[in-house]
Amino acid sequence: MTYYHRFGEFIKLKIENMTIQHHESFTANKKDVAIVAVADGDGIADLFKELGVTEIARGGQSNNVSVQGLTDSCKAAGTKDIIILPNNKNIIMTAEKVREVMKDVKIRIIPTKSMAEGYLALSLVNSNASAQEIEVSMIQALQGVHTGLIAKADKTGVYNGISVTAGDFIGVLDDDIITCASSDLKACLEAFLPTVPDAASCKSVHIFTGNAEDKAISDGLEDQIKTCCPGAEIFSCVGGQNIYNYVIAFS
Repeated sequence: MTYYHRFGEFIKLKIENMTIQHHESFTANKKDVAIVAVADGDGIADLFKELGVTEIARGGQSNNVSVQGLTDSCKAAGTKDIIILPNNKNIIMTAEKVREVMKDVKIRIIPTKSMAEGYLALSLVNSNASAQEIEVSMIQALQGVHTGLIAKADKTGVYNGISVTAGDFIGVLDDDIITCASSDLKACLEAFLPTVPDAASCKSVHIFTGNAEDKAISDGLEDQIKTCCPGAEIFSCVGGQNIYNYVIAFS
């Protein structure tokens, strides 16, 4: 801001989030297309709404939304063309059953496996595009995306060659357990970051934390994240999701 004051004094300063403005435009213009997203946590649900989602179906890893629940959200959307973001691999099949039930509606399913992937898909919505074009752009946005999950293990065992004790923090990358760091959440996150394929070429890292305390840890590791992903723009917010301390998308 000091730099800009070299050119004179500001009478009024106005800073706005242009991404949210763009998606508000989508909501206003696309009356014939609705986006229904599954979300686990108030923070991520609010963010999805800001990005143009019409209806939120509440659910997640520990509480998968039912066919009836997702159907009700689609009906509440009130359009004949609906895009569903399942945001969990277990809910993709549920979305397919909704498509079978709602035969009078065009249901397009974007195979998002995490809320972070759902966010990336939403970030490319073009308010001037057709429903089919939006579907294509969302699917393209998921190409090359790696999703990381950090959570406490609820079972003891050996997974992917890694010994895990119930209560340990584990790092999961694209459905495979890859790191384990005892009871230390920060150590688990530190061990997880270097395992991401092609991390050095990532353009963005989106981190959704379970609570404010987890966000403080991720913010404290920002320098390490930048070291692993030097060219990436880092986005972090409290998603409020259950089970996972972190849901991270590397793209």
